[in-house]
Amino acid sequence: MKKIICILSVLLYAFSNTSVFAQDPAFSQFFASPMTLNPALTGKFNGVVRVAGNYRNQWPAINNAFITSTVSIDGGILKNRLPDGDTWGLGLMAMTDKTANGILASNYIALSTSYHKSLDENGWNQIGLGFQGTYANKRLDGTKLNFEDELDQQGGWTIPSAEIIDESENTRSASQLSDLSLHGCFVQLANPFPEGTAVTIEIYKDADFVETPATVAYQMAKQGMGLTFVETEPQFAAILKKWVAQAKRPVGHA
Repeated sequence: MKKIICILSVLLYAFSNTSVFAQDPAFSQFFASPMTLNPALTGKFNGVVRVAGNYRNQWPAINNAFITSTVSIDGGILKNRLPDGDTWGLGLMAMTDKTANGILASNYIALSTSYHKSLDENGWNQIGLGFQGTYANKRLDGTKLNFEDELDQQGGWTIPSAEIIDESENTRSASQLSDLSLHGCFVQLANPFPEGTAVTIEIYKDADFVETPATVAYQMAKQGMGLTFVETEPQFAAILKKWVAQAKRPVGHA
């Protein structure tokens, strides 16, 4: 008994001087997932074998942001060879975590063990220590990543991004632009607005911003629509003039 207490004391002292940083998937019903909460809980229950499973789907409306599942099994071992009131647990856990609709997939297999030393003859008070070793595998599916195109085909200047506001429908649509001029532009939209629709367009590029009324001059199904600017305010017209001049500048010209 004294030898076990001595070993536990040495291990506690050794790990108390070690900085360990980690972040694991968390469950709202954390008490139902003991082996992800603390490896010292391995085998710490009244019974022979414990099997647990958990499923979490966090923020499903945001394209399945986080989906986490675990399954674990643990129990006490060598019960007939341990002093009365002591518990030695051993457990195995598997976890899978998928982020952003499976773009980033993380898989874990963990082996846990713990020992609880009784401090009184009834075993009502114990001191415990647990260890967990985990094999982790992460996979990033680059084919599902979507990078916005902010450079033109010549690589000369950054294509502005924009939001189109339809006041009548009270909707906002984010888009990329092309063929920008002082009098209008082409907006890339999968569902363009009908011809003649009056909108307000907000255009962003670097630290500049332009807001102006516009009218849909024409539309191309599943591609986008051409806008004609209407009564652009002078301060915004000056920014447009600067952008157009930058677009006409030869590539590599400082």
